[in-house]
Amino acid sequence: MVIPLNDFTQRYIGNILRGIATSLGHSGHSFSIRLDREGCVLHYEDSDVEIDNDFYNEIVKGTIRGMLSSLQGVFWHEKVTIITDE
Repeated sequence: MVIPLNDFTQRYIGNILRGIATSLGHSGHSFSIRLDREGCVLHYEDSDVEIDNDFYNEIVKGTIRGMLSSLQGVFWHEKVTIITDE
């Protein structure tokens, strides 16, 4: 399911996603992150980077869950993918 977002929300989520990537030592313009029962995977520049450190994994999942919980019409499911592109 694709959820349309207003400009502010798109920029906000994009900045959080870029902040997560930068904190993990990656830079670029286009990122996506996939969260599921198995963990978190960051995708950028045609590469997948599994976030396999337990602490990093939990803090990223907590950030994404918290961010999504405040958006109307968005519910936490088993699997979530967020994509950003400047």
